[in-house]
Formats: sequence, structure tokens, C-alpha cells
Amino acid sequence: MKTISDFSNSSEIRLLSDSEEETVKIAQGIADSLHPGQIIFLKGELGAGKTFFARAMAERLGVGVPVQSPSFSIVHEYPIENPRLSGIRMLFHLDLYRIDGIESALAFGIDEYLSPLDAVTIIEWPERLGAYSTNHPALLIEIRHASETSREFLVNFKKEFFAKSLRDKYDLGALAK
Repeated sequence: MKTISDFSNSSEIRLLSDSEEETVKIAQGIADSLHPGQIIFLKGELGAGKTFFARAMAERLGVGVPVQSPSFSIVHEYPIENPRLSGIRMLFHLDLYRIDGIESALAFGIDEYLSPLDAVTIIEWPERLGAYSTNHPALLIEIRHASETSREFLVNFKKEFFAKSLRDKYDLGALAK
């Protein structure tokens, strides 16, 4: 894993992963910093690896069953088998690819997942929410194809929801190993 830029003087970090193992390490590092109520937006084109990334985060959080894409059901709810000291008891994993817009999202109850008290919410395709998504503090992770086998991760901290937690927990060198 290579660090492309650091976040010591900005609100984002860029990481390059050359393997699935490195991608898992990135996801695990972020999962380790999560607390109840946090939301993660995963953006990327089809096949970028959003569900793979969500699966690695879920496993690190303590989900004890196989995590699958919620493309057709829109949402999967997973109990955390052994909640860590952080108090996270549930993981909500949403895939909004088939949602037409905010009206459709509100109709199925998206608000319930955007204010999780003892849970973490991971949302694939958050752009389907339009401007509505900007009303909710979230960690935005954009996954891009760098090559056939490499992925670039742009982790955006524009809202201070995660920045302090990750900056306090990780030194950039630790993430880049």
C-alpha cells in the first residue's frame, strides 16, 4: 500500500492498494476507528470494489456471517456478535444503486439508517441521495480503478465527524504500512 498524499494539512488522504490484502488492511484500519452513529459513504463505479471493502469492514467490526451485496434488497442488517468496547451493536449495509432518488429512499425509510444510535451505516451509491446526503456527516471513501489489479482510495474528511478520530488513532505511517 502506498500513500499518495497525507492528511496532516488537508481533509483527505489518498491510498493506493495493489492487492486484496492491502485493501482489507485499509478497510480494517478505518473500521477500527468507528464509533456508534457513524456513516460511511462508498462511491465508485460498478466493479470498483465497494462491496468487497464493506465486507472487510464488517468482518473487522465483528459481523459473524457472510456479508453480501444488498443490491436487490437495498439494505442488510447485521448484528455485531461480540461488540467491541466502542459500543457498536449493529451494522447497516445499504446499496442505493436501484434507488431513483431521495423520494424513493425516503419511502423505504432511509432516515432510520442515517441516524444510527448503536450502529454503523455503510452506504454504497450515496450519490443517489443527491443533496440530501450532504445533510448527514459521513466519511466519504471514493474507490477508483488505478489499474486492473490496483485501487486508489480517496478518503475524505470534509466534515469533522471522522477526522479527529482517525487522526488521533492513526499516524499516517501506520496506515501506509
